[in-house]
Amino acid sequence: MKNIAIVLVLLITTIHTKNLIAQSKALFTEELQKRLEKAESNEEKIQILEKELPIAKQTNYKVYILNELTLYYADTDLEKAEQYASEAYQIAKDAQYQEGIGYSLRSKAEIETQKQKYADARKHFKEALQIFESTDDMLNIAYCYNGLGLLHYYQSYFDKALDEYQKALKYFEKLQDLEGIADVENKIGVVYYFKADYSKALERYLKALAMNEKIKDNENAATCLNNIGIVYQKLEKPEKAILYFEQALKKSEQLGNQIGMAQAYNNIGAIAETQNDYEKALQYHEKALQIAEKIKDNYTIALTMSNIGNIYERKNNFEKALEFLSKSLRIRENIEDKQGATASLNRIGQLYANKGDAEQATIYFRRALRLAVEVGVKEYEKDAYLGLANVYEKNENFGKAYQYFKLYASLKDSLVNAEKLNEIQTLRQQYDLEKTEKEMETNQKNKEIEARNRYQQTIWIAFTVLTCLFLASWIWLGYELRKRNRKILNLQQQLPNQLTAS
Repeated sequence: MKNIAIVLVLLITTIHTKNLIAQSKALFTEELQKRLEKAESNEEKIQILEKELPIAKQTNYKVYILNELTLYYADTDLEKAEQYASEAYQIAKDAQYQEGIGYSLRSKAEIETQKQKYADARKHFKEALQIFESTDDMLNIAYCYNGLGLLHYYQSYFDKALDEYQKALKYFEKLQDLEGIADVENKIGVVYYFKADYSKALERYLKALAMNEKIKDNENAATCLNNIGIVYQKLEKPEKAILYFEQALKKSEQLGNQIGMAQAYNNIGAIAETQNDYEKALQYHEKALQIAEKIKDNYTIALTMSNIGNIYERKNNFEKALEFLSKSLRIRENIEDKQGATASLNRIGQLYANKGDAEQATIYFRRALRLAVEVGVKEYEKDAYLGLANVYEKNENFGKAYQYFKLYASLKDSLVNAEKLNEIQTLRQQYDLEKTEKEMETNQKNKEIEARNRYQQTIWIAFTVLTCLFLASWIWLGYELRKRNRKILNLQQQLPNQLTAS
């Protein structure tokens, strides 16, 4: 029942600077725009906007500034971001400023998504969508569908998520918005990953990576690198996975991207655990936990604590393992992460079973079983049946042990065919991945050849130009020398005549 949790990276925040472009074109002052463009960090931009806010008189302008502050606080302080979004909404509503209401509702919904307030987020996305559809604002329609897709994903409604993402993609493509397209391509890749279609997931990740590199978006390129690494980890190719994770970490560190760093640290730590390097794994998970707690990312906090609990269990430290697994469970229950909570319950049940505490093990396995049935996660349901069967067998309650073992065996048999099909699918996907890799290598070699040819061509052109310049200078110099010599000769010829005349 070993559960090593790899962080699947999502572009969680779908707020982008240009999302508010309809406001910015009308409301940006040239002076403020210049100051924001010169700012080197989000902190500087926040300072500029917060100084501008008290002196903003026009309602529309004030709403814009508040929504921009929501954007920049979204990565560091969700409470502050939510405060500004609510203030923007109230001002826009009081002024009956419909576009401002739409922008503010979108901002609120995106912050609520990050805070796992899914019902509120869904309501506000729908309300914002109605406003933007009435004004035919295609950009914001796309972002609303994007946000709704993310909501469905978090609640494990993968087909619904895919449907919303496809709607968003259609609008982004109409607008030729490469940033939006890259964002959605990555998210579609995540959905395919959870549907166990790894070749399609990789295809989408590679598209997103190419677009992010084209528009020089290194932050989201790091996200794609992380996701590609996860595909290789799933296909049991850790040596390739680690290369992508390290590239993602390097980019995130260069950018100072806290979320990206936490995700990469967690992924590298998980690979170290699979290689039985527990100290290295613990070191990376603790780095991830420190960052996740700083930015108040509860999902990553819970997952990282579960990973740390797993490591302490592998090191036979029951108390520490129980401490971290229990903390992870409480957070997952608070944020309504039912799949994660089911995994935690099974892990804690197995921990107690290994210690010989049958009573506590039974309690946790039963809780895991109820939740697994509720959310329809067959794998976790199977684990709970097996855990209960083993506990009852050790207590010599063979009747119940046999009952739960039959349920386990029946469910396992029903999953065997699916597992075999997945094995075949995985082999096919590995073949597809190898083909994709070869194509990527060929494309890279072609790019290198083209770059080398361009370089050689540039050198040749430069050499030709310099040669021509040299020849032209030499000809001009020769002409000037001949001209000067003729002048001197004329003067010499005139000199005797002048002397005779005198």
